[in-house]
Amino acid sequence: MSTTSNSIVPLTVATFKYKGEENEAEAVSPPAPATNRVMILFGEHARELISPETALRMAYDLCGKNSETKELAQKVLQNNVITMIPIANPKGRHSVERGNYCQRVNENGVDLNRNWDSHWEGPENNDDKDTYPGTKPFSEPETQALKKILDDLQPTLFITVHSGTLGMYTPYAFSTDLPTNDPTDLHRMKDILNELNPQYCRCPSGAAGLDVGYLCPGTCLDYAYEHHASISFAFEIYASDMDAIHTKWDADHASTLLEVQDQLSGGGGGGGGDGGEEEVEEAVVDTSSYSCFLQASTKAGHHQQHSMRSKTNEDCFATFNPSDEGVYKDTVAKWSEAFLKMCDMAAASALIRDLNRANPQGGGDSGNSPLSLLKTNLAQPAVRAVEHMLRMKESRRNSGGSGSSGSGSGSSGGGGVHLRGGNENEYEDAAGVVLGGDQQQ
Repeated sequence: MSTTSNSIVPLTVATFKYKGEENEAEAVSPPAPATNRVMILFGEHARELISPETALRMAYDLCGKNSETKELAQKVLQNNVITMIPIANPKGRHSVERGNYCQRVNENGVDLNRNWDSHWEGPENNDDKDTYPGTKPFSEPETQALKKILDDLQPTLFITVHSGTLGMYTPYAFSTDLPTNDPTDLHRMKDILNELNPQYCRCPSGAAGLDVGYLCPGTCLDYAYEHHASISFAFEIYASDMDAIHTKWDADHASTLLEVQDQLSGGGGGGGGDGGEEEVEEAVVDTSSYSCFLQASTKAGHHQQHSMRSKTNEDCFATFNPSDEGVYKDTVAKWSEAFLKMCDMAAASALIRDLNRANPQGGGDSGNSPLSLLKTNLAQPAVRAVEHMLRMKESRRNSGGSGSSGSGSGSSGGGGVHLRGGNENEYEDAAGVVLGGDQQQ
């Protein structure tokens, strides 16, 4: 709960962690420390009801109540501690529940996603009530509480969840600059988005300041990245015109594939004319129309402002939330699974990064090195898998890229599936993923 001299705002904080495995004596073995600390922020904007609904579905999945995601959830919790705030704007939410379906801000009229102390800008040039940033950074009890939670947790992965369009964004929102805290940060974030986007979003993705088309100061996305999280995302998970967004994304990527194919075949350029390729009609979509990065100080923002003010409560509800039960169920299930996979990928990414930093030359391990200390604090199945990947990488480097397996890996031959030493029932593929054996999940 957050308090100020004039206001009390209750915030629910839910934390999910691995509780360990029960042995034959029914004692609980202590879990290995998680490699990844995750904070997921839902419901920052009051009218985006589908965001907190997705939090509820994710909690259901993390508790193992869904047979389709139970195995994935168990795997995720072995390497992640997940903290979620289901409703970050509870008083604004109460207003929406009373029928004010267009309300984005908190009870004081402040856009919480402009109130963070990350390149905050004052209200002098802001004539849009939906993006009013407050009188100063962290002027609001909600953002004060969220800052304390985030600073206490120091998450390695941060996600903020919104609706009104479809998009998967990385820092920065305040600038067109790319993330620079660590040279590997941007690549790790891009790898995750490129893996998940085709299945779960089929939507614009990339650095917010570059992809949205205008700059947004004072966001939680940038604050989390600048202060704690090496991976920070803002996701837009529902759009009433999502079919058009999907069509445009499919057309853009089909065009890109044709261009690459044409270049690889030595062709000259356009891919359409003489080659007889069928032209794909491009869908006209304004994917920034109702984004969490909505900004009224630009031409696009003024259009957004006019559009929102002309909408009825019913229009607003349909813009930010599915009104069909089937679409609702599909949205929350799809994005809960996407977030679980994202946590899993972020943990693996952090582990590989830390192992490479601890052992950059791939050399021997004295037993007291940072690599040894890291091993003692991580889940052993994950360490073995990553070690295998690193050995193969080093072996390819030493052999000029021949693809043979590294020495001491306990496997035979090159690619494919290998028998691991020490357990005749345990197998591992060439990427180091354990396929069978006695490991606990």
